[in-house]
Amino acid sequence: MFCGKCGSNNPDGAFFCTACGAQMHSQAGNALYNSPAATKRKTSDRTIGIIAVLLAAAIVVVLCVALFGGKSSDSVAVDFVEAMYKADAKTMCQLCPKEFIEEQIEKENFENKNEYYDKMSEELEDRVESLETLYGEKYKFSCKSIGEEAYSNSDLRDIKEKYEDEFDIEVSDAKKEEIEVEEKGKKRSDTFTRYIPVIKIDGTWYIDVLSMTSY
Repeated sequence: MFCGKCGSNNPDGAFFCTACGAQMHSQAGNALYNSPAATKRKTSDRTIGIIAVLLAAAIVVVLCVALFGGKSSDSVAVDFVEAMYKADAKTMCQLCPKEFIEEQIEKENFENKNEYYDKMSEELEDRVESLETLYGEKYKFSCKSIGEEAYSNSDLRDIKEKYEDEFDIEVSDAKKEEIEVEEKGKKRSDTFTRYIPVIKIDGTWYIDVLSMTSY
């Protein structure tokens, strides 16, 4: 085989020209590059690269959850109000600190969470039925966040102390979400505002159950 650079004749299968040292593009070289072992190595490299990208993406997701938590405080408040009007006790409980729910289950001698959910749902359904009677046919509701109210430093400190004493929970932040609720039916319609207190625990917002009786 002849060198493409200097034209010297070289043995078949040579990788480099014996005269000028230029690389020979031989079939042997191509065969070596495309050999099963080389192909396997390239596939392995691609697999490692894909795994690295997936791991990096997972880390980003974890960091985002750690930094920004789950739902926003206003979303938690809106979801809680909607669940109350839909008699969805399970969702309401999931938006509350689990330590509080566990205490209620034990205090009221319920066997498990489902039994507690069922009892709450019955009470909520009675409330919804009374609203349907009050507002008449085609009763419906809607709600939305329209603002928030911050606590004073002393009030925030009191809330943190309450949760630490009652549940051994560390609250990092707290505020009140302003939720506008509209109810209407054939008989009447009303629009009013509810202030829903929320607290932040380990980067996640929950309903401030210890302050709910005040609002």
